[in-house]
Amino acid sequence: RNVLRHEVLLPMNFARFCPLNASKFAEREFLIESYPSRGFRRALTWAEFEDKTNKIANYLRNVCGIGKGDFVQHLMTNSLEWYITYMAVLKTGAAVSPLNFRFASSDIKYACDVIGSKVFILGDTFTPRVDPIRGEMEYCEHYITVGDDGPSDMIRYDDIINHGDPTPLLADVNEDDMAELMFTSGTTGAPKGVMCTNGQTVRAFNDWSSIVGLSAQDRYLIINPFFHAFGYKAGLVASLTKGCAMITQAVFDVGAAVESIEREKVSMIPGPPTLY
Repeated sequence: RNVLRHEVLLPMNFARFCPLNASKFAEREFLIESYPSRGFRRALTWAEFEDKTNKIANYLRNVCGIGKGDFVQHLMTNSLEWYITYMAVLKTGAAVSPLNFRFASSDIKYACDVIGSKVFILGDTFTPRVDPIRGEMEYCEHYITVGDDGPSDMIRYDDIINHGDPTPLLADVNEDDMAELMFTSGTTGAPKGVMCTNGQTVRAFNDWSSIVGLSAQDRYLIINPFFHAFGYKAGLVASLTKGCAMITQAVFDVGAAVESIEREKVSMIPGPPTLY
């Protein structure tokens, strides 16, 4: 029997999992960067993650004028700051466009031209690729760099974190509002932008996480690039929806991965067959 169903749009800002998990697991570690052989380890609890995302989100909204309907360009390798800045954008109600960190200057400019973002968040190692094209992107008014070596006329991420406003921020958006615009690699032509909404992202990867058995007790090693749907959605989104700890590395290194599996008591790793 055919049933006429009235479609209802639900409030669903995917970033709502940040304060939700901070309230449940405040002092539990969430994000971890680990390179045991180098003696390097950084970690954030859920409460610290929530605090930092609020500081960046308030800066984006109050200083840069970012909100629902806007896009923010994003270019970094895997790191704690990658996810902090990404979720901060979603908290404002805007959408993020994560770029392939292997893009050349021409690819970066193409993607930026498609969107016309007025804010660009990037790791300082990418400024040599972005600086030569800045003059051609007059629509971009604010550049935020993560790291110590960004140009002096760009805003430093650390300055926002050190002096920012931690007031909780979570914009109202519906499940069909866009969360990301992810670009393809452009192997046979120009990169193509793929639109992803808040609702489809949460539903698809909350369900995927349940099917594979991911839970808040897991320690999840993500070495897939975050800019890619695999690393971002089967990694970061899955971790956020289930509340598990997530360990990451900037690039895949067999030795570092094996060391981290042992040191961090990793219980799950996603990857293609060649990884195993």
